[in-house]
Amino acid sequence: MAFPRIHMRWDGEAFTPINQFWAKVADKNLVIGEEYWCSENKERSGKSHRHYFTVIAEGWSQLPEQYSNQFTGKDGPELLRKHCLIQAGYRHETRVVFDSPKDAQRAAFMIEDRDDVERYTLASVSGSVVVKWIAESQKMKAMGNSRFQKSKSDVLEIIAGMIGISVDELTANSQADSIAA
Repeated sequence: MAFPRIHMRWDGEAFTPINQFWAKVADKNLVIGEEYWCSENKERSGKSHRHYFTVIAEGWSQLPEQYSNQFTGKDGPELLRKHCLIQAGYRHETRVVFDSPKDAQRAAFMIEDRDDVERYTLASVSGSVVVKWIAESQKMKAMGNSRFQKSKSDVLEIIAGMIGISVDELTANSQADSIAA
């Protein structure tokens, strides 16, 4: 049986819920006498999250024209992030088989939406099969710390590659801009 995470404190002898709210959650979901496995769950820091989005915005501002036309407007950095998540494999995939390659091409054109930041999707056609990709959510509740850190690294690597610089240079550029601001 899966149960919700419960915020606990180690007191030197036992784990105890940190307050009444968590005690009620534990009472509702845990059985006295049962054994449970505990593991450390490092939370993502807000600082790391903000750093990520700052570096993406910096990368977006440096994109060569061949890419910048693809990620335009105020949502450009967010569209770029989702595109890179999909490219890095952090995506949900759906495959649909159509009657003909022509039908698949038409469907892919209608499925793919690169302008709507909420519904950003990419589609690929192989014969009569359409593959649709949607970026995974990186919200704190949707993606744990270690997976977020790996996806962050992978996305920044792709953006740096699009620009033709290293991730260290991209990060240094974004820090210089935030210091100057």
